[in-house]
Parts: sequence; structure tokens; C-alpha cells
Amino acid sequence: FKRGAIRISEDRKFSINIKNVKFTQMDDKSLTLISPSSRLQLFIEKVNELNLKRRFVSAKAGNVKLSIDLVDTVSVEGRAFDVLDRISMKSVNTLKLEQLSFKPNVSPPLQQPQFIAEFTNIHDIPSMPPDSFPSAARISFTSCNISDIETNAFSGNQMSNLTFKNSSLDRIHTHAFP
Repeated sequence: FKRGAIRISEDRKFSINIKNVKFTQMDDKSLTLISPSSRLQLFIEKVNELNLKRRFVSAKAGNVKLSIDLVDTVSVEGRAFDVLDRISMKSVNTLKLEQLSFKPNVSPPLQQPQFIAEFTNIHDIPSMPPDSFPSAARISFTSCNISDIETNAFSGNQMSNLTFKNSSLDRIHTHAFP
């Protein structure tokens, strides 16, 4: 998906389903929400490699939900999303995160503390870098293997619920949860 590939207009709900492909890359501004009433649902399933580039979701406001299932390797660059309401990731072999991976690219007053992230059966998360996650209503890790939670990985100023269930954590740095 190259820059400008899909533009979602006012009062529209748009769904993208990607299934059974080897490689998918979402480039900068490949998905753009035109108005605050624009809604995007993105379903990605059975992909070998998925790369989410910086600002692949471009918007000043809107509603974005992302579901990733049965993907071998997922790479998320910093500030990949201008807005993100919900992400569900299941059965991923390797999840590579950069600093600011899930932090929205909008100013703090517009950041969404109702953000929900659910990670289930992630075989390897090598590192959760600083500022990986924004303010959130809920972030959960179930049956995940996490090597390193770095300082300020969960730096959102509002966090209602953070859960680790049946997960392994090798190293938690000082102030990982400020």
C-alpha cells in the first residue's frame, strides 16, 4: 500500500481484509481518514511478514480498529498511527516494536485514553522500547513471551488496566511503568 492508496471520506466506514499473502507493507499515509466521522477496520490474517510504516494511518481524528491474526513477523515503526482506538493481535511469531510504536501522532489533548490493545499468543516480543504505548483503557498480554520491557515503555499518563496473563517477562527495566 503506497502513499495515498485509500482515502476514507466523511461518514464512511471502510473495511480492508488482507488474507493469505506473503508480504504486506503499509507505507507513510497509505490510509487516510478525511473527517472525524471516518471509520476504518483493518483485518490482516495469515501473512508471513507485515510492516507498518510511520504514519501509515493518517488522520486528525476518526475511528481505527486493527486486527492481526496468524502472522509470522509484524514490525511496527514509531508513530505508525495518527489515531488508533483498538488493536487485537493473535498468534504472531515475532513482534518488533520501535519507540513510539502505538503512540498516536496527535497532540496529547486529542490522544484517546479509551485505547484498547490485546496481545494473545505472541511467541517473541524482543523489546518494548520507551514510549511504546499511549494512555489506555486496557492493555493485555496473554500467553506472550516478552524479553525486555524498557524504561517508560508504558508512558501514557492514564492507564486503567494493564494485564499480563500466562506470559513470560525476562527483564523489566527501572521505571518501565511510571
